[in-house]
Parts: sequence; structure tokens; C-alpha cells
Amino acid sequence: MSTKPRIAVYTGSFDPITLGHVNVIERASDLVDRLFVGVGINVGKQPMFTPDERVDLVRRSVKHLTNVEVCKFDGLAVQFVRKCGARVMVRG
Repeated sequence: MSTKPRIAVYTGSFDPITLGHVNVIERASDLVDRLFVGVGINVGKQPMFTPDERVDLVRRSVKHLTNVEVCKFDGLAVQFVRKCGARVMVRG
């Protein structure tokens, strides 16, 4: 009997990532097999950090979590969730 992995997604701008974000990521990573952290790109906003800088900051903040993958996305969050194969969205 094979079970599907529990995959979740946590999206945000993370501009910059905060201790609150890290706390949500840590708690969510305990509940699932794989957690994707999606750093959103919103062309309508003027971010403090570039998308690549934000991805790097998030990666460095969660490097101790082996089941977390960080990547950037644009467009709708629901499209990113589907692309990741997730059935759960984490909200803080």
C-alpha cells in the first residue's frame, strides 16, 4: 500500500523574511513530507530586495530544514501550488 507524499506550499513576498515567517515554515515543515516556499514576484510593487535576493535570504533562513524547497514564482499562487503538486496551502 503506497501513500502519496504530503506536499504543501507557503507563498509570500518575504520582503524581507521575518522570524514570524520562519516560525510558520518550521511548524509547517513538521506536518508535511515536502514544503515549497514560493517567493512571489509582483511587478506592481517596489520591493526592498530583488527576487533573487529574497530567495537567497529565505534559503539561508531555512537551510536547517531538509524537506523545504525555496523558489520564486510569478502569477497566481494557485497556479504555483498546482505546479508543485500540492494539495495544501499554508497561511500564517
